[in-house]
Amino acid sequence: MRIVFVLILLVNLGVFALGQGVFGAAPADKGRSTKGAPEAQLNPEAVVIAPGRFQTR
Repeated sequence: MRIVFVLILLVNLGVFALGQGVFGAAPADKGRSTKGAPEAQLNPEAVVIAPGRFQTR
Protein backbone atom coordinates (compact mmCIF):
# COMPACT_ATOMS: atom_id res chain seq x y z
CA MET A 1 0.00 0.00 0.00
CA ARG A 2 2.87 2.32 0.76
CA ILE A 3 4.34 1.72 -2.71
CA VAL A 4 1.04 2.69 -4.37
CA PHE A 5 0.93 5.91 -2.34
CA VAL A 6 4.49 6.86 -3.32
CA LEU A 7 3.79 6.01 -6.96
CA ILE A 8 0.66 8.19 -7.04
CA LEU A 9 2.57 10.99 -5.30
CA LEU A 10 5.36 10.85 -7.90
CA VAL A 11 2.89 10.83 -10.79
CA ASN A 12 1.08 13.85 -9.33
CA LEU A 13 4.37 15.67 -8.88
CA GLY A 14 5.34 14.91 -12.49
CA VAL A 15 2.00 16.16 -13.85
CA PHE A 16 2.29 19.32 -11.75
CA ALA A 17 5.84 19.95 -13.02
CA LEU A 18 4.67 19.41 -16.61
CA GLY A 19 1.84 21.90 -16.14
CA GLN A 20 4.19 24.49 -14.66
CA GLY A 21 6.56 24.25 -17.62
CA VAL A 22 9.52 22.61 -15.91
CA PHE A 23 10.16 20.36 -18.93
CA GLY A 24 9.76 23.15 -21.50
CA ALA A 25 6.83 25.35 -22.47
CA ALA A 26 3.71 24.66 -20.43
CA PRO A 27 0.86 23.06 -22.40
CA ALA A 28 -1.36 26.05 -21.60
CA ASP A 29 1.17 28.38 -23.26
CA LYS A 30 1.50 26.48 -26.54
CA GLY A 31 0.37 28.58 -29.49
CA ARG A 32 0.69 31.86 -27.62
CA SER A 33 2.79 34.63 -29.04
CA THR A 34 5.66 35.92 -26.95
CA LYS A 35 5.45 39.34 -28.57
CA GLY A 36 4.08 42.15 -26.44
CA ALA A 37 1.94 43.72 -29.15
CA PRO A 38 -1.06 41.89 -30.61
CA GLU A 39 -1.01 40.85 -34.24
CA ALA A 40 -2.27 43.27 -36.86
CA GLN A 41 -5.90 43.06 -37.82
CA LEU A 42 -6.39 41.26 -41.14
CA ASN A 43 -9.11 43.46 -42.62
CA PRO A 44 -9.49 46.72 -40.67
CA GLU A 45 -11.77 48.26 -43.34
CA ALA A 46 -14.46 45.69 -42.50
CA VAL A 47 -14.92 47.09 -39.00
CA VAL A 48 -17.84 49.50 -38.73
CA ILE A 49 -18.36 51.56 -35.61
CA ALA A 50 -21.99 52.56 -35.23
CA PRO A 51 -23.51 54.82 -32.59
CA GLY A 52 -24.72 52.92 -29.56
CA ARG A 53 -28.31 52.51 -28.50
CA PHE A 54 -27.80 54.03 -25.09
CA GLN A 55 -26.20 57.43 -25.34
CA THR A 56 -25.85 59.83 -22.46
CA ARG A 57 -26.59 63.48 -22.96
